[in-house]
Amino acid sequence: MCQMIVRNEVKKTYLARVLGDFGYPFTNESNGYSSVSLRDCELNSVDDGWFEISAPLACDSPLNSTYKVCAEGKEAITLVKKLSFHGDSNTSLIQCIPKQGRTHQIRVHLNWIGYPIANDPIYGGESFFNDPNAKRL
Repeated sequence: MCQMIVRNEVKKTYLARVLGDFGYPFTNESNGYSSVSLRDCELNSVDDGWFEISAPLACDSPLNSTYKVCAEGKEAITLVKKLSFHGDSNTSLIQCIPKQGRTHQIRVHLNWIGYPIANDPIYGGESFFNDPNAKRL
């Protein structure tokens, strides 16, 4: 296993529950974590429902340990795919594969395209899972 990691043969896959019905077109007009518009970076449909988000990341606030999409940042690519939509909570289940593994990469990328992770108040998600009547996946 260690040798596989050294040879970059191990891929990490994450599941994220995001706000809204995930899908194209993406928008980042209202998030506060970017000085870069969607037009300045790459959002490509890869195949079979996968999208590739290619947007560089940089530290936004060392004090708060937050990051943002920034043209001068380090390369960061995340593959994302919608698995399901849950209308009762207006959330989508997304599969994410980061190619670099930058700090907060998935959280920043999803917020940047307009789909923050649910219950992530740092990057735009609503904190609704404290509701005892909320349904969980």
